[in-house]
Amino acid sequence: MRPNNHRQLVAYTKLLASEGKQGRHHQALALFSKMFASPHIHLDPYVLPLVLKSAAALRLPLFMRAIHACAAKSGLLHSPHVSSSLVDCFGKCISLADARKLFDDCSQRNVIVWNTMISLYCRSNNLVGALQLFGLMDVQPTESSYNCIIASLSESGGASGPSRAIELCRKMQSAGTKPNLVTILALFPAVIAIGASNFIKEIHGFALRNLIHPNLHFGSGLVEAYAWCGCLSYARNVFEQMEERDVVSSTSMVSAYALHGHAASAMSVFKLMELDSIWPDKIMFLSILKACSHSGLADDALKYFEVMTGVYGLVASSEHYSCLVDLLSRAGRLKEAYEVIKGMPGNATVKAWGALLGACRSYGEVGLAEIAAKELFEIEPDNAGNFVLLAGIYASAGKFEEAERVRRLMEERGVALSGEFSEIQQGHLGYRMCTIVQRPMGQNCNGESVHQPSPAQGSPAYRGGRDPVRDGITITMNLQSRSAPGFIEQERRTGINGTSYLLVDGRVATVGYATTGAAIDDVSECGLWCLTAKRGKEAMTPDGGGSAQSASEKEGCLSSPCIDPSF
Repeated sequence: MRPNNHRQLVAYTKLLASEGKQGRHHQALALFSKMFASPHIHLDPYVLPLVLKSAAALRLPLFMRAIHACAAKSGLLHSPHVSSSLVDCFGKCISLADARKLFDDCSQRNVIVWNTMISLYCRSNNLVGALQLFGLMDVQPTESSYNCIIASLSESGGASGPSRAIELCRKMQSAGTKPNLVTILALFPAVIAIGASNFIKEIHGFALRNLIHPNLHFGSGLVEAYAWCGCLSYARNVFEQMEERDVVSSTSMVSAYALHGHAASAMSVFKLMELDSIWPDKIMFLSILKACSHSGLADDALKYFEVMTGVYGLVASSEHYSCLVDLLSRAGRLKEAYEVIKGMPGNATVKAWGALLGACRSYGEVGLAEIAAKELFEIEPDNAGNFVLLAGIYASAGKFEEAERVRRLMEERGVALSGEFSEIQQGHLGYRMCTIVQRPMGQNCNGESVHQPSPAQGSPAYRGGRDPVRDGITITMNLQSRSAPGFIEQERRTGINGTSYLLVDGRVATVGYATTGAAIDDVSECGLWCLTAKRGKEAMTPDGGGSAQSASEKEGCLSSPCIDPSF
């Protein structure tokens, strides 16, 4: 190529890059057509990726296929730079199958081509395909290779995905690849999902030792992860040491306080944010409403709701109305909660009706429970929890015939209780409690009728004159260690207020609030409804279904009702 032609090619390449960055994709394609028509200019591997980027932005699959043919005729398919761009555009705009065929036909595949195909599988939620391709890599994986798989596993929502993400991170380090900031951010959802408090501390220490420059996303994620793992004091320290804060980091801290039932501290963070001239958004107000809800501060929550709509001019969403229903229901103001539901813009959500139904069980309101259950049966007909709650309300009110009718309705519709599990961590060992056998409603674990006389007043099983076994459901559980073989068979029961508990060595351990991150060392001597958490570790203790208190701040047993029977 003559020098002047080379200068023309460089000039065209710069113009194509400039047009693409400015979003002028039509002009970029027109420029490429003019360039392609010139007989004196030959394409190189740096031009086609720019053109493909504009074609992908305009969703032009036929043009992409033309570029593919052009690359084949020009002998540019051997370039990994061109191959990776073609695979990426085909996967995003044509089909994943076409992208995989193009990937398989590539004669030279470097790590960029492999990462491109793996990321396409991850974007398509095809985690199986991504893992299979990751295992077939014939080149050394890079940080991007691991990060893509780790992020997909963390956000997979499955029972084993988060644990596998953490395991892959350890393999990444064993292979000599050092995690970076993207890796840490990708691990946060996995840590939150399983409450791995020890691992989040490892992540934090790794970032400090390796001088990984933190940013707002890192700080906010660290605050949220520490809070969900039961380490509120660590979350508070991270927030206070942040050099810069925005509405996201402030919202994370408010959510942390809300999760642990510290409404006053959540309000103080909100005031501090206002003093720093940080404009709150809808998510911030939703977090502050939840903080008030978990602490029973209905009047304060209503004031914040008025501030959101009146002072800041934000339009309340269904989430805000559902939170209002929840906090009014927790406060026993069921009629007001029902009025809020009727005044909601659009149809009431499952969360709103579910909160009302759960509160009806706590306060013995049969009439509103029937209304809420009827709506829930239509919205989510396959949710067995709604049937269980209504049957429990009937049983608590002594209406055993109605409870039996709900059970028969459940059987007629083919609604069954799905398997549940809860993971807790003790030291470096993680334990999973899983349902393995579902007992018929109306029977205990021995197959005996639940319509038995309540235990004598003063006995461990007596609580307000009600029998938790009679008013609930018995499900056989497994306590299974992720780090050791075998399992210990236990029994899980759901009491009158939805609290779940296990029979351990003849005693009862409540696990309804033994969520991930809580250190469970012993069973309280007081029998039912109690659980102790030692070593000063903060245990998540849902108060009425959401808030939590620290083991070091609440003396005695960590007993509290939980509206939601699942855990």
